[in-house]
Amino acid sequence: MNDIGKRNGCIQSWLDGVEALSKCNFEFRTTPAIHIDALYFSTFFGGDDASWSTKKEEHVKFDSFTVEK
Repeated sequence: MNDIGKRNGCIQSWLDGVEALSKCNFEFRTTPAIHIDALYFSTFFGGDDASWSTKKEEHVKFDSFTVEK
């Protein structure tokens, strides 16, 4: 999140311990009433018919999520 009145919010992500994304200067909110109260995470694989189906069983692993103010 950003401090109120400042464009100092950041988004960062890492892949296998290596920083993959770091973008700052975001103003996510203009009032302290807006804050993080949940995290929604979703993955999507495929389309709307069988032609998008995988040819073999697939797995994905996610870990070490952190959300900070």
